[in-house]
Amino acid sequence: MVQTVGEASQSCWERQQALTAPMLVYNFRALVQKKGAEVSAHDPTTWITGLMRENYDAVGFIPEPTIRQRYVAYGQYVLQTDERGRRLGYLLHGPLIDGGIAVVTQHVISDDKRFHGYGEQAWQTFLQRCTQAGVDTIRLRCASDLPSVAFWQAQGFRLYGTMPGGNHRGREILQMAYDCGLPLWGWKR
Repeated sequence: MVQTVGEASQSCWERQQALTAPMLVYNFRALVQKKGAEVSAHDPTTWITGLMRENYDAVGFIPEPTIRQRYVAYGQYVLQTDERGRRLGYLLHGPLIDGGIAVVTQHVISDDKRFHGYGEQAWQTFLQRCTQAGVDTIRLRCASDLPSVAFWQAQGFRLYGTMPGGNHRGREILQMAYDCGLPLWGWKR
């Protein structure tokens, strides 16, 4: 399986590196090229937005400019593809900071490709990024009535809180966390 990860323009990438150089401990492109994955030169925003629309009842909607400016421009996404390179899903995430908390914003796999291991592959790619960056905890929110709750629990997430959902759907939102590992004797990775 090929994981395609976001590529930022040089100016955006350099700007992010300059802002987070002491905190960010690795380069996404170098990691991806080492693992033999493909780095996408094409803006996936329209494709992500289309899959998001198809799954609106489960994930809600993030405007296209926000996806492009907040996630794609900084390489804060994973595109899951099949053996032929066809896009099957995505995972949007926040910045990865050494010793900090990373947030999974959205994770969607196409309906017809669910339960084939693709979601777990995208998760593992993201988890590897977090581990290399020194992230301590990963958090996400998930509606309690979605099958994805079982997926996240199977990946090792634990429930740490709940909150009321929006007025439209009126469902309970679960707050979940994954501990990336405790440092031994005060040493950081």
